[in-house]
Amino acid sequence: LVTSFSRSLLQRCPYVDELIIYDFISKHRGLFGFMGISKLLRKEKFDIVIDLNNGLKTHLLSYLSLANNRYGYSNRFFKFLINHRIKRPSKSLGLVEEKLALLNLLGIDIKDNRLELWPSQEEMEFADSFLKDSWIGKEKIVGMDTSFKKGFFKGIRALDYLAYFCNSLTNQNIRIILIGLKDNLNIRNELLKRTNFKPNSIVGDISPMQLACLIKKCNIYISSNPESLYIAMAMKTPSIVLSMTKNVSDFNAYKDVEVLMAQDFNLNARRSKGRRFTEAQSSDRVIETVNRLMHIR
Repeated sequence: LVTSFSRSLLQRCPYVDELIIYDFISKHRGLFGFMGISKLLRKEKFDIVIDLNNGLKTHLLSYLSLANNRYGYSNRFFKFLINHRIKRPSKSLGLVEEKLALLNLLGIDIKDNRLELWPSQEEMEFADSFLKDSWIGKEKIVGMDTSFKKGFFKGIRALDYLAYFCNSLTNQNIRIILIGLKDNLNIRNELLKRTNFKPNSIVGDISPMQLACLIKKCNIYISSNPESLYIAMAMKTPSIVLSMTKNVSDFNAYKDVEVLMAQDFNLNARRSKGRRFTEAQSSDRVIETVNRLMHIR
């Protein structure tokens, strides 16, 4: 059971026999739509449901499917919806580790937790076409996600930080590609105003698998968004994680993933009068990390 947005990530997965699409934006929107997808699940007569999302909505869907065995984490108020449940681990786990811990409840022990994706030839050609249209040839490429998590970057100084970073890498003959969804258009536009050398960008209509193919073309990928970082790991692209929390265990297992903590940058310190950007040293640390990882690809 997947959303319409993420179906492309699994439609060629060799370990999945069938996808059921939960289109909560249109077809299954609202109460009647929710009851419609519940009815569809009941028709399938599932024996086992594994709730990897562990939210109230998915707990309800598990219950309404009428499956005899429903596995998931114990929810504080609605744990009765799941009849095979475990408490969440006391220590904070990464997203991948959390799912693997739940599978242990079924006696499934995953030995290899490396991530995989299965792009089509058409999706790979999309990435090649974008690079060709952007006049990007054999230059080194750094992809930067503009969908930063709320709180990581705040205000004008954050954009100055990113602009300084883009300008510094461009001076090293490294091409920058800004990547993001429609919600990030304002960030993209403001950032372009502040850069001396305008980065290429693909912010807007792009599928998750097209995003994956484009990330694969990058020598380095930089983001604070875990979702896109998981895609980068699946495509084996060396990445820099800009993190606000210490819960980065999913990324520590990858030798070509570097974690930089937000507090190392002092991004929210006051601006000095008459100075547009005062944290060049912080940005230089990211640039040093880029140069260190660049030899991997």
